[in-house]
Parts: sequence; C-alpha cells; structure tokens
Amino acid sequence: MDKNHQDKPAPQHTRIKPADISFTPQRAADKTASSRRRPHIHPLLWPGLIILLVFVLGVIFVLPNWVSTPSIAVTQQSTDKQSPGSTAQTTTVRKQAPSSPWDEAQQARLRKDTQDILFQMLQAQDELQIINVKLWAEQTFSQAQQLATTGDAAYRQRDFAQALSHYQQALETFNGLLQSVDKLFDAAIQKGRQALEHGDSAAAAEAFQHALILKPGNQSAIKGNKRAGTLDEVLALIAQADILLQNSQLLQAKKVYQQVLDLDLDAEQATEKLKQVNQAIVDRDFTRSMSGGYSALEKNELNQAHKAFTQAIRIKPAATEARNALSQTAQRITSQRIKTLLEQASDFEKSEQWLQAVAKYDEALTLDANLASARQGKQYSLQRASLHRRLLSTFAQPQRLSNKAVYNEAVNLQRQAQSVTKPGPVLKKQTAFLSSLLIEASTPVPVKILSNDLTEVTLYKVGKLGHFKSKQLPLAPGRYTAVGSRQGYRDVRVEFTVSSNKPSQSVIVQCDDKIALKR
Repeated sequence: MDKNHQDKPAPQHTRIKPADISFTPQRAADKTASSRRRPHIHPLLWPGLIILLVFVLGVIFVLPNWVSTPSIAVTQQSTDKQSPGSTAQTTTVRKQAPSSPWDEAQQARLRKDTQDILFQMLQAQDELQIINVKLWAEQTFSQAQQLATTGDAAYRQRDFAQALSHYQQALETFNGLLQSVDKLFDAAIQKGRQALEHGDSAAAAEAFQHALILKPGNQSAIKGNKRAGTLDEVLALIAQADILLQNSQLLQAKKVYQQVLDLDLDAEQATEKLKQVNQAIVDRDFTRSMSGGYSALEKNELNQAHKAFTQAIRIKPAATEARNALSQTAQRITSQRIKTLLEQASDFEKSEQWLQAVAKYDEALTLDANLASARQGKQYSLQRASLHRRLLSTFAQPQRLSNKAVYNEAVNLQRQAQSVTKPGPVLKKQTAFLSSLLIEASTPVPVKILSNDLTEVTLYKVGKLGHFKSKQLPLAPGRYTAVGSRQGYRDVRVEFTVSSNKPSQSVIVQCDDKIALKR
C-alpha cells in the first residue's frame, strides 16, 4: 500500500437489516380484528408478488455473505477533568462484531476462573498483610501487587485471559511468600538461639522480633525475645557465681545461679553450673558426716557415730562405704547393748531379784537369739524365781503344814533350797525359816480340852474323845475342829489353832443349849 492509501479513512458501511415481513398474513389480520374482510388480489398480480418474494429472500440470505462486516471506529473524547496544562486525548476503541454463543461461553468461563483466582489472591494478600509482609518482603509483595493491578486493567477491558494470567502470577507470588514464612521463621529462631549462646543480646533480640513479625504470638519467639531482654543481666550474674564457685563459697554460688534461673529458666549454662554446685555441696556434706562418724567410733561414742553415718546415707543413699560403716557401728552398738544387759542380769541375780534378771536375759535374746550365756542365765533365773515363789507361798500359810501332804511338800522344798550351791543371803534366810517352820510343825504342843462330862466330844484329825471334864492332848501346830453332842441339847462346833508360840492352851467343848420338846 502507498502512503496516501494508508491515510485514507476506512469506508463506512451500514449493516443491512432484514425487512420485517410476516409470512403469515392471516395471523397479522387476526391481530387487528377477526371480522375484517381479506382484500381481494387480482390474479394478474400474483407473478409480481412471487418475484418480489424471491428478491426479499435473496436480500436476507445471500446479500450478507457478499457484504463484508468492517469494524466500526468510535472516537470518544475523554470527559474526565484534565490537570492543568494537559490536553484532551482521544481514545479509539474498536468494537468487534458480535461474537458467537460459543465465544461468549468461553468468555464467561474465563471471567469465572478469573474471579476465582482473584478471590484466592485477595485471601492470600490479607494473610500477608496480617503478618506485616511489608516489613520483611516489601519489594516482592509490591511486585505482586503491580501484577494484580495490571490484571485489573485487563479485566476492565474484558480481556479475561490476560487478567487471569496476571492474577495467577500475583497469586503464585503471594503463595510463595506465605510458604516461605515457616522457613524464614525457623531461620530467625535459630539465629536468635545462636545469638543467645554467643551472648549477643542485640542480635538475639533482633532475630526473635523478626520471628514475631512472621508469627505474632508464637510462644517460642516470645520466650526467646524475653530471654534476649535479660541476657546481659544473666551473663553478669553467671560471672559473679563462677567466682564464688572458684572460691568454694558453694551456698552463695548456688543462690546466685538460682537467681539466674529465676530470670531465665532455659539458661543452660546456669543449669549445668547449678548441678555442679549441688554436687559439690553433696560431696562436702557427705565427707563431713563420714569423718564425724569415724571420729566418734574411735572415741567409742557409738550412738553419735550411728547418727553421723545415718546422715551420710541420707545424703548419698547409694554410698557403699556409708552403709558398711553404719552396719559395723550397729553391730558394735548391739554387742555393747548385750553386754550391758548381761551385766544388769548378773546384778539382779546377785541381789536375788530373779524375775528382773529373766527380763534382762529376754531383752538380750531379742538382740541375739543364739546367745548361749543369755539362754543359760535365763534358765537358771527361772528356776530360782520358781523356788523363791514357792517359799513365799509356804511362809504365807504356815498352819497348812499340819496337813501331812503339805508338810511333805515343804520338806522337799527345803531339800531343794539346801541343794543350791551358792545360795545368796535371801535364800539362806528363807531356808532357815522353812526349817524352823518344819520343826514347829513337827513338835506337839499340849492342849487342854474342858467339858461337862455329859457331852460326847470328837476332835477331827484325832478321833472321838468321849465324856470327860478335862483332858490334855499333845497336838501338832495347826488348825483343828472339835464337835460336841448331847441328848436333848444342841450340838456345838469349836475351831481353834494350835501354835508353838502358845505353850499352854485351853479349849471348852460342851453342850448347854437344851432343845424344847413339842407337845
């Protein structure tokens, strides 16, 4: 084409619209009035009508294919207010010919896809703005926003394919930023922790604050930021505690290390040093207790040694040396206790307190059931206690010796007492007293029995004495019973005791109470 032809404006064409011709005259006539009469057409007019109909059909179906459909140029003058100094601009918009239903369906589908992507993009943008994306990825975020703006322009021009492409690129950028949050957050946390380990409080604070920007409210970041704020004070306290530890001021060092952990519970250095201090305190106290226990053993202060070794086991429950020392101490305490009990039992034996001696032997046997000396001592003390009890019983009722069986039993008791090889002073006295009782019981005492020569007198253990006024009998010491009977009188019963301490005794046995006869 030449230049003149290019500058020539495009020819203006007008679309030929089909004529509004009704092919159903009867229906047209019916729309006006059903009663109107149909006009009469002359037969000669029919050929002309047929020719006219063919022409109309040609115009409708053939002519559109012959005539091209050029685009229509529409010149639109911008009505917006222009800034000073600016000139009005003319925008030329070419309107395309009406699209087919297929094209319109494709456009509708593209529009829906674009709107879906736009919704996702807006959601991602909101999430990024919540986590302050401009503080850590401003340039990338701005580039994505520019893509979205370009997509908006295409969308307004109904270029949905181009809008969809720009929106997808913006969404991919937004999603990439969201997916990078975890990685960036982990890196910030790691950087903060490393800064804490190196004692760099400023770098630690910066890293954890960056992590909080990425994930506001995250507990790890909050804790790390708090630790960064106390790091300088923590390091100063640790240095102070280290000096105290070097000078063996253990309790003071422990107190300062604890202050560090009150400020920062996760301060590993203070935790390890506190363990070290606690172990040093345990070792010191254990050594003191063991030394005190051995010192007490050398002085034979067994109870004090036992207390010291017990304290050492409380400090170190698994310490074998403390348990062995405590066991040896306990054995020595037991041996000493047994020795003391045997000595006490021997003292009771010497004082002839046999039941008390038995108690001491029993106590010794609870400590050592196989202790032969305690077994033998207990058996001997039991025998002597039994002899002592029987002697006391005999002494309590000497009048029973008048009974032959009781008397014989007392004689056997006397023999047992006399058979003791080393009798004590108590037994000697008891044996002598029993002998005197036996002599008294076997020596008769003269007793005079008085009556009225009318009463029949019977003396138990002796026999019938008959009638008499006075009769003297030799009777062994003891208790006696005399019975008197007389015809027509009430019987009498007299009980009396014969004692060797009363060389002359008299007993009256006679019936004087007459029985009245019934009429």
